[in-house]
Amino acid sequence: MEAAPLILFSPHSREECVARLTASLDKEPFVFAPFQRRDAKPFIGSVTPTSLRVRKRINYGNSFQTVLCADLVARQQGTELRFATSRVESSTWLFMWLWVAAVLIVGGFVFTFSVIEILGKNPRPQAWMGVWLPLWVLGITAVMIPLGRWLARDEELKIIVFLKEVLDADVVR
Repeated sequence: MEAAPLILFSPHSREECVARLTASLDKEPFVFAPFQRRDAKPFIGSVTPTSLRVRKRINYGNSFQTVLCADLVARQQGTELRFATSRVESSTWLFMWLWVAAVLIVGGFVFTFSVIEILGKNPRPQAWMGVWLPLWVLGITAVMIPLGRWLARDEELKIIVFLKEVLDADVVR
């Protein structure tokens, strides 16, 4: 059974919520920005009159960072934030699938030909590199994903606490 999505309720109008969120969030940088401003806000994101996309600002690179997306729904006494997703960017997963496929295909060829050469009559000493390198790259990839998610383990909760504070919101469900 799938858990019900989280819903926050703010007593403020949707327009007021959008204004508060816009004032509290830095915009997404256009490109990688290694140097941060002194007045940088702790959260980065974008707000429209009907949706929200936010992530925590970090001082290191992590493609597996949590991004929280929510819909802003106007109600008579305030605004509901219905959380649609809390996930890693789609582009990150696409890149990882392509990366693993490339490593398996190219690394598979290198591995196979290296093993054939090692089992041949006069193997070159460097042939072992073709056996270990693809396995090493797959191992690094297998470690990188859980490590990135581990580094982002508490970001969803921090984003929710931030939203509750900025919008004076309470958890409905």
